[in-house]
Amino acid sequence: MKAKLQQNFQLMLKITFSLLSVLSTLFIRAESIPTDAAEVTVFLNQAQVTRVAKATVLKGSQTLVFQGVSNRLDQNTLQVRAKGNIVILGVSFRNNYLNEEDLPEALQDLKTQIEDVEAEIGLLDNDAAALQAESDLLSTNKAIKGDQSNLTVAQLQAMANYFRNRTSQIGKEKIDIKRKRTVLQKDLQRLKKQFQDRSNLYRQNLGEILVDVIASETASSEFELSYIVNGASWRPSYDIRVENIKQPATLAYRAVVSQQTGEDWVDVKFTFSTRNPRIGGVKPELYPWYIDFRQPIAQNMRMEKRTLAAPMTESMMIDQEDIILEEAESLADYVVVENTELNTEYKVELPYSLASGAKPLTVPIRDQQVEMNFNHFVVPKLSSYAYLTGKVENWENLDLIAGPANVYFQGAYTGKSYLDPGQAQSGLFISLGVDEGIKVARKKVKDFTARQTIGSNVKETFGYELVMRNNKKSRVDLVIEEQIPISSNKSIMVDPQELSEGNLVGKTGKITWERSLDPGQSLNLKYRFEVKYPKDETISGL
Repeated sequence: MKAKLQQNFQLMLKITFSLLSVLSTLFIRAESIPTDAAEVTVFLNQAQVTRVAKATVLKGSQTLVFQGVSNRLDQNTLQVRAKGNIVILGVSFRNNYLNEEDLPEALQDLKTQIEDVEAEIGLLDNDAAALQAESDLLSTNKAIKGDQSNLTVAQLQAMANYFRNRTSQIGKEKIDIKRKRTVLQKDLQRLKKQFQDRSNLYRQNLGEILVDVIASETASSEFELSYIVNGASWRPSYDIRVENIKQPATLAYRAVVSQQTGEDWVDVKFTFSTRNPRIGGVKPELYPWYIDFRQPIAQNMRMEKRTLAAPMTESMMIDQEDIILEEAESLADYVVVENTELNTEYKVELPYSLASGAKPLTVPIRDQQVEMNFNHFVVPKLSSYAYLTGKVENWENLDLIAGPANVYFQGAYTGKSYLDPGQAQSGLFISLGVDEGIKVARKKVKDFTARQTIGSNVKETFGYELVMRNNKKSRVDLVIEEQIPISSNKSIMVDPQELSEGNLVGKTGKITWERSLDPGQSLNLKYRFEVKYPKDETISGL
């Protein structure tokens, strides 16, 4: 009996040691590996991240844990490649809850700044306490008893002056400390809020990629991890510079990129793609379209339908994002443009850095010369100014997508515009601002204005005169736009009487003239129209 118990005990020891050995092996062979973002392809509303890492892979089976990735990645797009005699057995993903020791460099810097400011506040508090102690000491010893002192008047006066001066100085120093402390306290609150926001973002959006591998021998290997992640986007922005109307304009194409992925991109090479992965590439299918007579619906059924209506989900809500533009300091010459059948890609050869949650980064991707036809547009009914506009030639070949534009003319900023190639039917026009060298006036001509009653109808005549003068030293081409009203009632008739050879588009009522003015030359145009309607009616809009 005793021998059997001893055998059972030895068997239990063997099992225990075996389990400890297996657990020990598993613990040793689960290695955490940092990764670095090397390349990022940013789509209009997502990004494809390529990360690289180096690791020593032991002979046999092993689980590698790659850190620093976002948990907003699409696990269906996760790919891992390895160099060397390694076989990848499986790839999985899990969330990683950030520890204090795992703070990224950006958060470590913020934490150091917070500690420095808190130390400065502590020193100020020590100085304030010392001053208060000195003030209390002066208050305690300011009483001088005459029966215990043989002080002269001069000594008493000197002592009084000392008390007064030192008390005043202490008060000033305390006020100065209070002011400095207020400033530091505001800085501390700002840094703490920034740290809290950034750390929350990291804690919510960090993950790990687990890769099961088997190796024939122990060796150092290189890994490449690729995945598509949400929370990143880019939008175009343009700078349009015109030196004079006799030279081509410069169109500077910028990519404004922002990301809230939870991972920092440090010294990465960006590629900006016009593709939208969310749309998908599968052709939609048409199914039979059935129609039938409308069936009456009971009132209680309609009410029940309202009650059972599904609430709006997060995916139905519109996500609006502010883009804050920053001036970049690189050259667009370091960008390679690749056009495919489906999209355009701009590969930036210079590395850039963009932290998660940071201000959007503006990257130059193309500077090019574009031919423009310049005209001055005049709309006297709405404005007494002439507006210089440029029509971009061959804009279809520029691979532009809609976005805001900053406009500069002769080195001066003239305002913002918006380029929308999708709406450019007759051409891509860019407004360059007001040209004050052209004077514009519009006035009603009394001789053309009349009102008379004929039978059951009223006939009103309206006439206007337009005056333009070129005070510039060069010739200008003008496009003048005016309009006559359009009747929306068959009982109201509008009849153009005189248009000074202007071109009238009947459906819009717009009248256009194209004229050229030499330096110092003036132009007078007149137009007149007649409105006829029943005398018992009142016309609105005239």
